[in-house]
Amino acid sequence: ILSKLSPLRYAVDLARGVFYAGSPDYRVVLAAPLVNLGIIAAEFAGFLIFGTVLFVRRERNR
Repeated sequence: ILSKLSPLRYAVDLARGVFYAGSPDYRVVLAAPLVNLGIIAAEFAGFLIFGTVLFVRRERNR
């Protein structure tokens, strides 16, 4: 379950999708490249907002 939260999983799967596109070995890809890209973008935005909130809170409490 924790592996589904790791952005690296989706980045590696995206690279596999691009590398194996059009070949019989494409079956090793877990999700479609656009799905992986969407998840990476959503996690990026989520982590960016979370980090910004933590940073602003810490700076205000100085």
